[in-house]
Amino acid sequence: MTRFELLKRMNLTPEEHEDLMKKYETFAASLNENQQKVVTRSLMTLEQARKTFGPHTTIEDIENLVGPIFAAANASCNGAQSSPLPAPPPPAGK
Repeated sequence: MTRFELLKRMNLTPEEHEDLMKKYETFAASLNENQQKVVTRSLMTLEQARKTFGPHTTIEDIENLVGPIFAAANASCNGAQSSPLPAPPPPAGK
């Protein structure tokens, strides 16, 4: 799926998406290590984000959309608005 198609599904312009990512990176950089862990756990994985866009979207599509910082963390603050968010994984040991 192209970047344009992903952004269209998110209902964001390229400029809005770039602004979102810059603001999120600034926010994340302001957190201490424990806070960053909490926030990262609350984000979708790249695979979860990929699923919100449908079967023709690849992990590479999502990595290109979210950029290297999120891709390296296997996390995404991006998902298609037209699909429900995936259920979170069950707590460990349950």
